Amino acid sequence: MSRESKKPTIFAPTKTHRIFFLAELLQPYYGSHPEHHFAELDTFPTIVLGNECLKRLYELTIDNLNVHNYADAIFFCDKLVTLSGSHLATVYLLGECYFRNGDFKKVHSAFQQYKLLSHNISFQILAARALLQNKQYDQCLATLELQLDNTYCNKKMESCKAFIRAQCF
Repeated sequence: MSRESKKPTIFAPTKTHRIFFLAELLQPYYGSHPEHHFAELDTFPTIVLGNECLKRLYELTIDNLNVHNYADAIFFCDKLVTLSGSHLATVYLLGECYFRNGDFKKVHSAFQQYKLLSHNISFQILAARALLQNKQYDQCLATLELQLDNTYCNKKMESCKAFIRAQCF
C-alpha cells in the first residue's frame, strides 16, 4: 500500500487549505454582491502571515481546529489576536474556535468586546448561531436586527430572522 493512499490520521494529517475560515467570513459577498472586496483583509497576509511568530500561531490554531482540539486552538488563537493587534480576521477565527468548542456565550462577548458585532453579516450570523445554541432567543433576534450599512446584508438578515422566529416561537 502506498503512502499516499493511507487515510489521514492525527499523526499524518492531510494537507488542507489554511485560510478556509476567510471563505466563510466573506461567503455572503461572493458572486452576487458587487462590492465583495474587504480592504481590512488585504493586510492579513502582511501582518499575520508575514511575521514568522504570528504565522506559526496561525498554523497551530488551524491545525488544532482540523483535529478537533478546540481548547488548544483557542489558546493559540487568543495569543494570535493579542499579538496581531486584534486584527479582524483573527478575532473572527477566535469566535469560530469558541463556537466549535461549545463556548457559545464567549462568541458574542468576544465580538462585542472588539466592537465587531455589527461589522459585517458574518460576525452577526456567527454570534446569532451561538446565541441560538445557547437558547438566548431574544438576544439572538436582537443581534440579527442590528442594521448594517449594506442593503444586501439587510436582505440576508431578514431571511435569517424569519428562520429564527420559526424555530423559536
